[in-house]
Amino acid sequence: MVDARAMNTLRTGPVTTPLTPAISDIVTSRPSVRIVILHVPDCPLVDQVRATVNAALITAGIEATIEEIEGIVASPTLLIDGVEVIGATFHDAPSCRLDLPTEEDVLVALGAFSLQEYAV
Repeated sequence: MVDARAMNTLRTGPVTTPLTPAISDIVTSRPSVRIVILHVPDCPLVDQVRATVNAALITAGIEATIEEIEGIVASPTLLIDGVEVIGATFHDAPSCRLDLPTEEDVLVALGAFSLQEYAV
């Protein structure tokens, strides 16, 4: 059995592992993410969703391709890895959605759910 005090003396320098990982370390450790914005043609809210997604990607420190699909859907709908970001039931009826995802919603969906823990 090794004495814990003896183990402490074996260290040759300070531990350099950060206590809290960077958000980019959390998110980029996962496989590539698929981001899809579904919307009807000329949806007036799709620009806002694009901006929210881009801001979340910058905050998380990752790059991703955002695919956009026009069709007869509840517009706009944001899917990350096939999951509707705000948890609404997905349906394919044309309608205007006012329950747009926030940057925090997108970060949660990207896997950076513990953002508050790492905020300074």
